[in-house]
Amino acid sequence: MVFLEENYYPPWIEKLLPSRYKTVEKELMDDQSSQHLLQETEAFLDELINNARNNEVPDNRKWKKKLKGYTVTVRVSKRFIAVQGIDTSKASTHIGSHLKKKFFIECYRKFIHSKNGTGKCRKSIIMFNDRGRIFKRNIKRSPYFQGIFYKITLLDDTLIDNLTDRKSSIHSLSTVNSNEPLKKELDRLYFHHYHNLSLEASIQGRVERMMSITKQLLPDFDLFDLEEKHEIRRIIRDDLPSLLHTYLSLSIENQTRQKESVFEALCQMELTLHNHLDTLEGKKVQRIQQLLKLNKIRYDKK
Repeated sequence: MVFLEENYYPPWIEKLLPSRYKTVEKELMDDQSSQHLLQETEAFLDELINNARNNEVPDNRKWKKKLKGYTVTVRVSKRFIAVQGIDTSKASTHIGSHLKKKFFIECYRKFIHSKNGTGKCRKSIIMFNDRGRIFKRNIKRSPYFQGIFYKITLLDDTLIDNLTDRKSSIHSLSTVNSNEPLKKELDRLYFHHYHNLSLEASIQGRVERMMSITKQLLPDFDLFDLEEKHEIRRIIRDDLPSLLHTYLSLSIENQTRQKESVFEALCQMELTLHNHLDTLEGKKVQRIQQLLKLNKIRYDKK
C-alpha cells in the first residue's frame, strides 16, 4: 500500500481510494487551531535547524515541545526523521476548531532512501477525532504541510553537512567552496516545490527567474562580501520558501486577496538578486586587477 501513498491521483480516482489515502480537505485545515499547530511545528523545526547549523544537535535524538493546547515531537535516528503534532487542548473550540487532531510524518534520511533529491516519505497521515469517531487523511500532497516537509529536508541536509564537515575537518579551509551550501538550497527548493506544489503561472514564472539569476551568481559567489552572501542565502533558504508555502496554505479566497502582494514581494526579491548580478561584472574586474597586480609583484624581476 506504500505505492498508493507515494503517487498522485486525479480527484475522480482519489474518491475511490480508502479514506487514509485521500488528501486532507481544506475545510479540515482552515481553522485557527490547525494553523496554529502547523506554525508551532515549523517554528520548532526552525529552532532545531538553527541549532544544527551551530553543531548543537546530536545526530540521534528526540525532542518534545509542549505548548498550551499542543505537543510537538521531533525524532531523528540514523534511518528516519519523524515529526508528530498533537492537539492536546481540552476544548479546542476556544481557538476555532471543533475537531481534535494528530498528524505524523516519517521520512527516510536522504542517504538511506531518497526520491527527487529528498528523503522519501514513509508515512504522512493526520487523524481527526470527531466526538469519539476517528478518521484519517493523507497529508503528503497537502499545501498546508509543505512547509513542514521542506524543513524536515532542511534539517536532514544540515545534519548531513555537519557530519561531512566533521569527517573532512583535516582538509584546509581554503579548499571549501562557499557556493556549495547555496547550490544545495537551490536544488532543494526546486525539487520540493516543483514536485509537490502547483504554483500559478505568474508566480511560478517569477520564481523561475529568481532561480535562474541565482544560478548565474553561483560560479563567482566568493566575490561577494559577507553581507551580500548572507542576503542572497536568506532569500533562497528562508524568505522565498516561507512565502511560497504560506501563500499556498491559504484558502482560495485568501490566495486571491493576497496574490498581488505576494507577486510584489517576489518582484522585490528578484530585483535584489538582479542588483547583485549587475554588480558581479565589476567585482570580476576588481579581482582580475588584483591578480594582475599580485602577478607583477611576484614575477616582474625588472
